[in-house]
Amino acid sequence: MTTISSQMAKHLRDVVFGGNWSVSNYQQVIRSIPVAWIHRSLQGSNSILTLFCHATYYIGVQLEVTKGNPLVAKDEWSFKTPEINTQEEWMQLLQEKMAQTEELASLLETLPDEQWQAIFVQEKYGTWFRNFAGCIEHLHYHLGQIALIATIIKREQEQAD
Repeated sequence: MTTISSQMAKHLRDVVFGGNWSVSNYQQVIRSIPVAWIHRSLQGSNSILTLFCHATYYIGVQLEVTKGNPLVAKDEWSFKTPEINTQEEWMQLLQEKMAQTEELASLLETLPDEQWQAIFVQEKYGTWFRNFAGCIEHLHYHLGQIALIATIIKREQEQAD
């Protein structure tokens, strides 16, 4: 049976692992980006690393709330990045975010559908549905930025060679 919970979990998995209508996902895009590119900024944009950490930060926040823990988050914290200097460290960060996403998606599948209309922590944050749909939209938005920056860097390197 299709439920709001199963659909929201699927939508989250799709943007991170693949299977969405845009045929683009974090796992595929991030795996194709060498560590040498992740700190680059183009015309004042955020780096790929900053965008990735910022976009996926909210998955961790929502995971904690879904587990029943208090909301502990600040938008400014979402722009903090770990020290990443090797391809292995870059792929390890990706794996950590993938595991967090799968854990959250699995928990979302267990939510009763009426939970989606309930207030998410405080009224100012709106409903559970609004928060999770917004997080997924936010992931798509920044995935597009990351893919575009990577494409530009790749073309610059090809022209330089």
